[in-house]
Amino acid sequence: MVVSGTSLYPYISNSTVSCEVVGFFLNWGVLCQRFIILCIVIHLLVFTMNYSRPKHLELIFHIFIWGVSFVVSLVPIPGHHYGSAGVWCWIKGTTDYEDDLRIACFYLWAWCCIIVELVCFALVLLKLRHQMAVYRNTDNPEVIEQKIKFKKYIYPLLLYPLVNFVLVIPVTANRIQNIIDRKNPIFGLFLVHSIIYPIWGFFNALMYFLNKETVRQLHPLRIWEELKSWGTSNSSFGSSKRSTFSYRR
Repeated sequence: MVVSGTSLYPYISNSTVSCEVVGFFLNWGVLCQRFIILCIVIHLLVFTMNYSRPKHLELIFHIFIWGVSFVVSLVPIPGHHYGSAGVWCWIKGTTDYEDDLRIACFYLWAWCCIIVELVCFALVLLKLRHQMAVYRNTDNPEVIEQKIKFKKYIYPLLLYPLVNFVLVIPVTANRIQNIIDRKNPIFGLFLVHSIIYPIWGFFNALMYFLNKETVRQLHPLRIWEELKSWGTSNSSFGSSKRSTFSYRR
């Protein structure tokens, strides 16, 4: 949503303050997006190794995604380095220092995430290759259940790092060319960059809905069943708590 908001640029480019605000939220939003993909891949790796969802990591993931990206995005604010950056509002890139800010506040983090994702991805594939060899020659019910879990949770998530890795390459190539030769930008790179940015979130959403389990969970009847189950469990918990309280009295 934040990234797609750059389409408002023609209406706010005359307002320095508005452009600075949009630039801040653009950097924060895109960094959050990158960190979310990283956490998905780490979640994937932990699940692959332990055969269980790492719910204990969820709070750490949220602090990292929203907190670190927020602090990093604050760095260009002193000195008013957010502003018009061509076809959108971001770190302006009119000086060598602002080029360094672009690297330090986004591209360095983005490529560190990608490197970690590729390492995790390789480990997941090695584990999957080993597990598939085990699953191929067994009728053990527990092993078959593990195989179902793998297909249900792991395979759909493998798309995230792959697609995001492909999308970030032309964006980074354009920015590197801008840093090397600021006065002679390449139209083709800018065009691809401008196309990718607004639809990046669409690709993530598309991958999310390609998961059959996700579609099944979003079915209205399934949501209603989950709500009834949640209401029943909460009622049971409340009754148990009141009974305990009465017994203590």
